[in-house]
Amino acid sequence: MNTKIEKTKSELLSSKFFVQPSINSVNDLQTVMEHHVFAVWDFMCLAKSLQGLIAPTSIPWLPQMEPNGVRLINEIILAEESDILPDGTYLSHFELYIKAMKDVGADTRPILGFLDKVKNDGVPNALQSQYISPIAKRFMSLTFEQIATNCPWIVCASFTHGREAIVPLMFQRIRKSNVLKNQSCVAFDYYLERHVNVDGGEEGHAAMAVILLDSLCKGSEKKIKEAEMAALFAIESRIQFWTEIHDILTSR
Repeated sequence: MNTKIEKTKSELLSSKFFVQPSINSVNDLQTVMEHHVFAVWDFMCLAKSLQGLIAPTSIPWLPQMEPNGVRLINEIILAEESDILPDGTYLSHFELYIKAMKDVGADTRPILGFLDKVKNDGVPNALQSQYISPIAKRFMSLTFEQIATNCPWIVCASFTHGREAIVPLMFQRIRKSNVLKNQSCVAFDYYLERHVNVDGGEEGHAAMAVILLDSLCKGSEKKIKEAEMAALFAIESRIQFWTEIHDILTSR
């Protein structure tokens, strides 16, 4: 593993949002979720983009060059796009997050308005709309730049190191918030718990994504360097994202 990537991940987890108590009230939680929901949505775009590159749905179907990669990405998407809920029904993690926002009284109008804009006018126009904050816009712009490369190893590097490998660690920190302990945030706590359990561990999504990234780079020095650069950009974007949210909360 690239030591610079590991160092940057450590910088993320030692940034202000995760070290200092950031979520100290329900209002704080609402603010965090109203920004973070955009990152939850663009994660789904990143994951589906990777699936499209590795396991395309074109007709006629043709066998893919990386059957192990197809299996890995399809397993990941199965949970992200149709996870099982405690009541036995199925829902995407994004829709679960929207449900959690409603439970705590967070405003879902911006993200839903943004998605309408995406549906009607496309992502570039939606990123310029009034629905999205500058914080979320900066974060998502990088994601879509990486998606636009159409290079599986670049998209997978962002997905692996900028998301799957750090999400369990970030969400473990968030779950320790006193607000979550004292408030009834069942859907949000379940969302966090699922990501800690599904993404972490030796057989979790993060470990699967690392294997997938290695197979996509195929030992190519050029691809490895491009993947490492994409991973660093993704993690640094995360640091900026959470730092700016922290600054909003502490400026009140």
